Amino acid sequence: MNRQNEQKRIWNCFFAAVLGLLLWGPAAGGGQDCDCLPEFPVEEFSLVQASKRPLVQSLLEGDFETAETLLDCGPDPNSPFACQVRSLLATQRRGQQQWQERDLQHLRQLREQIEAARAAAEQSPPARPEEILSLLAQMRQRSDLTEPNARDDAFASILIEQVRQRIENWQSHGEYEKAWRYGFRTLFRMNPEDPEIGQERKHLLRKVSIEYNLTPIVCPGQPDPYAKVRAEVLYRALVFLHERYVSPVNYSSLIEAAVDYAGDVGEALASGREDFLYRADPNRVLAWNTEIALMRESSPAGDETDFLPGLCVQRIQRILELNKRTLRLPEGFLVHGLAEVMLGELDPYTEIVWPSQSDEFDKQMTGEFAGVGIRITLDGKKLKILEVVSGTPAAESGRLKADDWITAIDGTSTMSLPLTCAVRQISGPEGSPVVLTIDRDGQEEDVALHRRRIVLPTLHGTAANLSQPTEKQADLSAYRIDRDPRIGYLWISSFKPETASALRGLLQQLEAQRLIGLVLDLRSNSGGLLESASSVADLFLTEGLIVKSRTREGTGLVQKAKPDQLLKDIPLVILIDGSTASGAEIVAGALTDPGHRRALLVGSRTYGKGSIQEVETMASDGSRMKYTRAFYTLSGDRPVANRYQLRRQGRTDWGLEPDVEAVVQRHQAGILEQSRRDLRQFYAERAQSGEEALSEQELELLDSLVQSDPQLATGLTILKAQILAAGIELQNQQDYVRSETVAQSD
Repeated sequence: MNRQNEQKRIWNCFFAAVLGLLLWGPAAGGGQDCDCLPEFPVEEFSLVQASKRPLVQSLLEGDFETAETLLDCGPDPNSPFACQVRSLLATQRRGQQQWQERDLQHLRQLREQIEAARAAAEQSPPARPEEILSLLAQMRQRSDLTEPNARDDAFASILIEQVRQRIENWQSHGEYEKAWRYGFRTLFRMNPEDPEIGQERKHLLRKVSIEYNLTPIVCPGQPDPYAKVRAEVLYRALVFLHERYVSPVNYSSLIEAAVDYAGDVGEALASGREDFLYRADPNRVLAWNTEIALMRESSPAGDETDFLPGLCVQRIQRILELNKRTLRLPEGFLVHGLAEVMLGELDPYTEIVWPSQSDEFDKQMTGEFAGVGIRITLDGKKLKILEVVSGTPAAESGRLKADDWITAIDGTSTMSLPLTCAVRQISGPEGSPVVLTIDRDGQEEDVALHRRRIVLPTLHGTAANLSQPTEKQADLSAYRIDRDPRIGYLWISSFKPETASALRGLLQQLEAQRLIGLVLDLRSNSGGLLESASSVADLFLTEGLIVKSRTREGTGLVQKAKPDQLLKDIPLVILIDGSTASGAEIVAGALTDPGHRRALLVGSRTYGKGSIQEVETMASDGSRMKYTRAFYTLSGDRPVANRYQLRRQGRTDWGLEPDVEAVVQRHQAGILEQSRRDLRQFYAERAQSGEEALSEQELELLDSLVQSDPQLATGLTILKAQILAAGIELQNQQDYVRSETVAQSD
């Protein structure tokens, strides 16, 4: 076997040398035809150069195994460059082994839990079969590491029947959220590709929405959420979409959704739940359901897609008239639900913003509100402070800390107060006072604060809890990710009006600190303002198209790069995942244009939004509609494939595909989150103490964060490889080299 491995190594070395000669030729400083990053310094052609380029190419492709082979057979395997790359790959390999060990440990635990549950089920039926089925679903989803098990399939069939009985029982009592959360969600995970289960899921989630609407959280002093919901606004929206929506509207599907929703309302009310906001006489519910069934039979055929919005309006009016004769529910309640399901048939982003939702909508769009600057959560029935945001009234008071209990707001007890109501009460008009009663270690005190405009930061360092940096000053130490302080890390959580200008100032400061590489994290970034995302991409480019929108009428907005690039020639790696969407996909796509390849994408396939929304005022009462106005393309007419369009075709290749794939498994998320919390706590304590000096504890926490995040670790390895290939030696790498040498000698 050793002889075979040696022969394989020799052949690999031979082919590597030939590959270098064929691809790059003997012309000194010849141009590159590949998309390699970064540009290599001009040097006289040599065997070292010929072997170095295939090595770097394999590193940029994430093919670390081939890179290790090429290192061993290079003409100078003991050069400083080779030693540092070898150390880099050894660190990556140890991380991969650690992740694989965790995977195997997780699978062993799953198997043990399943076997124990199977043995217990032989004695008596399980009280919560959905929990066991969830374990089997996890095992089935990990089929890449284990073979299918016939015993598991037979056991799953028994559990599925038991879970379905529980789902039916919950639904008969109008408890649709329980039916989804504790039952059907697991069934869906067991077989997400089954079209029948997909239809059941859609139907059940519609009922969950009805349950939420019938049991809304109404805070003290809050008006009826449906009081200002008017049918005229919905009618106006349907007519407006006929001309302005991104594509022709299939009004027959909207009518079908409206009638189905009406039927689900009747089914929910028939359950007789006493905590529903509205109830109806059973005889009236029966009359409603009978009429709705007849209405469903007379709905337009599914292939008739060119109905005018007027027919849609007529069907809504007929439903509302039936309500007046039977259920007698408040019209605003029905209109609210009808608007949700009908516009939801178009896409998840088209919706009416009613007056009662206006403040929350504006907060989400702008990231601004008036408050005191704390993040809170419910721990049982008690309100707890999670974080005190720097630069806010809460932080400046010096009297609030994480883990404090808030026992009262303006003298009113918070016990059992819903979280949304607590947030509403602590927020308020800018400049107005609020008194929080704090319990710390059994001692209560009142803290008087004045609300102030709070801008949620969109730029974050490793701790992800910094205030928005200014163009003049930022805590640059919190943007490091590696033992080499010249390598930066930046997470953009969303794109707001101030994001690009703040980022420009931060990048200029990092550049002044001799930045040699940057990891740009766009994971969990759901987008934001198109202009802001385009401006962010422009900071890294000198020319070319960034994004072009396409409305139903033709080409819309066109954004091109301006020649004011920052971080020129500094290697850039972008992290992406399934929650990278909208504006974040625009940035990632623009910076990976095949024409310039400014960055490499590492992670997993993005969300696949591919569309642009606009907001239009619908009425004088402030009702607005957010609707999909355009699709967009990147340079070279590259689309960001829309997941909802492709899902209807049975496809999953939406969004942007990474250059190098790396995945964070679900069971690893807890370890990663703990590493982030530890680092966040460290920075919070350091800020309070006033210390700024670099410590070994900080470096160890950074190492731990990288080791717990496969996507970050892989991206950092590739980034360092680019830096080394450019002839720049990494600082603080000798420790790695020495530790690897010791490990090999042991």
